[in-house]
Amino acid sequence: MKINQLFFTSKNILFILSFTIFSYIRIATEIMTILNKNKRATMPYSFNVLLDIESTSSDVYNREKLIKKQFKKHRHNPSIKFCGISECYNINSLDKILKLAISGNIII
Repeated sequence: MKINQLFFTSKNILFILSFTIFSYIRIATEIMTILNKNKRATMPYSFNVLLDIESTSSDVYNREKLIKKQFKKHRHNPSIKFCGISECYNINSLDKILKLAISGNIII
């Protein structure tokens, strides 16, 4: 199987996470990657999974890309640095990010 074929047919998951002691959310595409990154970075906090959408890798990639593009101005830079810090957003954007993640369409 070619790499492009694998990308369009393999499954992946889009996650929306909230951190229990911070007021921001994070989008991510593999929970094991998150757990491994957090372990390597010795993250001192836990998170809750608010949403997980299983779909093809291409669909998950497109949803994540759309969220990043539409909410670029709402990014949040946590004071504690970790892998994936560029995928954090202000908690005030949560409802709109969830709607966009679920629909996969631009929300006006």
